[in-house]
Amino acid sequence: PGCVTVYKAAGGREVISKVRNYPVPPGDAVVLATGGGGGWGPPAERALDLIRRDRARGYITREAAERDYGVTIAGDRVEGR
Repeated sequence: PGCVTVYKAAGGREVISKVRNYPVPPGDAVVLATGGGGGWGPPAERALDLIRRDRARGYITREAAERDYGVTIAGDRVEGR
């Protein structure tokens, strides 16, 4: 799920949803967070260090990494195909 957050120049923030014509004064910042995409290239060719990084950041579960990338995960280790 996505999220729209407006960071106010005067301080604070506001999370907005389904709003039309929302005024954004100069100095405020709008951040759009969206879900991930389908990726680029065959999953089996993803570099092991990138799979390890994605796992450490919580982007993928152990089960998903093993299923989608064909690797084995034991603790912090990601072992190749």
